[in-house]
Amino acid sequence: MSLTIQTTPRAAQDGGAGTAPIQSPSVRPMFNNAPEQVVQSGQTMMGIGGKMTKFGQLLQDRIDEATTKKADKNFLAAAQDLLQDPETGYLYSKGLDAKERYGDTIKKLEQLAKDTEGGLENDMQREMFQNTVIQHMTSFRSKIFEHASNETKTYFENETLARTEQYIGMAIKADSTVDAALYTEIAVDEATSLAESRGLRKGSAQYHDLIRGTRSQIHSGVIKDFVSNGEFIAAGKRLDEAWKNDEITPKDYQALMKQVRSGATRQAGILAGEAIYNSSEVVGSDFDSAIKFVWSQEVPKGTDGYVDNDGGAGPTRFGINAQANPEVDLSGLTREKAVDLYRKKYWIEPGIDKLPANIRLIYFDTAVNMGPGTAKELYKASGGDPNKFIELRRDRYKVIAAATPGRYSPDVLRAWENRVNVLESVAINQTGTGTRSLADMMKQTEGIADPEEKRIAQATLQENYGRDKAAAAADYQAMLESAYEIAYAEPGGWRKIPFWGELKEKDRVALMKRNQTDDPDTYRHLLDNPTEWNPGQIENYRDKLTKDTYRRLAARGRGENADAEIRAATIDNNRFNNALHAAGLGGMITAEKDKELHKQYLDLRVKFQDFIDEEQQRLGRKLSYKEKDELLQALLKPVKVEAMKAWYNPTRWGWGVENDYTEKNIPLYKVEHPENIVVPDEVRTIIIEKFNRSGLVYTEGDIIEAYLATQESE
Repeated sequence: MSLTIQTTPRAAQDGGAGTAPIQSPSVRPMFNNAPEQVVQSGQTMMGIGGKMTKFGQLLQDRIDEATTKKADKNFLAAAQDLLQDPETGYLYSKGLDAKERYGDTIKKLEQLAKDTEGGLENDMQREMFQNTVIQHMTSFRSKIFEHASNETKTYFENETLARTEQYIGMAIKADSTVDAALYTEIAVDEATSLAESRGLRKGSAQYHDLIRGTRSQIHSGVIKDFVSNGEFIAAGKRLDEAWKNDEITPKDYQALMKQVRSGATRQAGILAGEAIYNSSEVVGSDFDSAIKFVWSQEVPKGTDGYVDNDGGAGPTRFGINAQANPEVDLSGLTREKAVDLYRKKYWIEPGIDKLPANIRLIYFDTAVNMGPGTAKELYKASGGDPNKFIELRRDRYKVIAAATPGRYSPDVLRAWENRVNVLESVAINQTGTGTRSLADMMKQTEGIADPEEKRIAQATLQENYGRDKAAAAADYQAMLESAYEIAYAEPGGWRKIPFWGELKEKDRVALMKRNQTDDPDTYRHLLDNPTEWNPGQIENYRDKLTKDTYRRLAARGRGENADAEIRAATIDNNRFNNALHAAGLGGMITAEKDKELHKQYLDLRVKFQDFIDEEQQRLGRKLSYKEKDELLQALLKPVKVEAMKAWYNPTRWGWGVENDYTEKNIPLYKVEHPENIVVPDEVRTIIIEKFNRSGLVYTEGDIIEAYLATQESE
């Protein structure tokens, strides 16, 4: 600031005489302003300093804020890694791991906040950071606690659920009804704990569904086992009972019902068919029919009748248990001895033949399965009522199983149930018609209401009828084979056949006759049709063949290589006939009514096969078709020569004296230029007629040879 300071006024200069003196203007008095100006300057400077102080404070505040925000950002990033890292983050921990890491994670967050705060520059920054980190930590603690609680709850629920599933499986596979009931209750208890942990109120729909679902799984598992074992009737009973008691869900019930109902219908149809098939007489009214039923239950098909441990009662053969029959040597027990034991101990001694016919089978089967004493007790308690007897037997099975839990496997228990079911279907539902006619048995199915069950019953009847008919035929054929072996062993051997009376009349006649030669027509038929060498067909021709011929053909039609043998024989047969035609001997093939020619044909066929068999045995291998053809040509050459001699024989033709021909002079006549020979038409016609009449395939050369023969005779 520039200041203008006024000094002493300048005096007016004299201008001369008459000049008025200069007067100074009117001015204020002069003051000293310097101190005031200094004060003003200081005040100005102080204002500037204050402004500078405020600016510096503002700048510091902004620095503190930025630093705090950076620290807060770094803290959140580190906390994010601690909580959210997919590999190690706490919020990704599961189950008990979440529970165990809970406190440690809180400490790590607190330490992280402390370390971050320690890196700040002043109290203001630390105070600002503390204000924000409090909010963060509150949020973090809430999330961590929620995660730990949820995971811990989920873990224990899963543990309870796993135990429930474990006991469900144990209930399904239990060895006894007692164990099954125990495991079922434990599984339900676990399910109840699960419902409580989920906060489900007892009596609520959700609570009820959870408990019912547990029981439903058990019922479903057992029913599926029944189905897989083909026990559809038992499966149906279990399903109906579960539904009645509200222990199976509608979803499970619907899923199982169709399958079980279909299988139960099929099984019922099979049982009905079996019952009708066995009802041609009252099954069990006599020992023979009763033992047939019991045998089917005691001796599994395709086995030797031996069971190492029969339901925990030790070794058994043909249903005869060593423990119940200590006097029996199972190692030497034959079928015949077993049947005789059944007859004496389980039929005659209890006096079953004196009981009503409709209860004899039930009594007999019960005596075999449970002991004669038990059978007598149940019969007395039933009052002679077959239905009551069956129910008492079922109840006795339950008592036995409950008395010794775990002793009898589920397979044994199911076998008992199946046996009494089959017994019930056979013994209770008998008609006693006394017929084995398939048509009559089919009529009995008309009373079956369910169309599908009826269809299956009819199919079962047809299957059983065909099976037994085939089995009876096979048994008879085996007996006949044995009879032939005895009869053919020596002259008059038929007298030593022990089962002579069981043979059919026509077979007895054939055995007494004992063929010395093969019937030509039968043998020819079999040679032309090798497929009939198979078992079940070749036996039909035995009474027409010699022992050796029958055995040779039957041997080729049996065994693993039968198909190959028959195929080879068919090919050999075709090649043999073709070779005959090629050799001009086709007349042998069609001359069935010519006994001598037919016999010659059969002899050639046998010789041809003998040649093949001998050569193959010598070489130790099968012959090729080329090798067989060479054998065939060697076999047919002398036959052809003889035939040619006969056909060209002028005496036979009535043209002159018979010539002495041999194998080696075929062709019979040799000329230098046979193409120059002219056969007269009338002679050619006669020669061709002769050839045709004889069935000879001829060539132009054969005609010339015949013509030369006629010329020589002249």
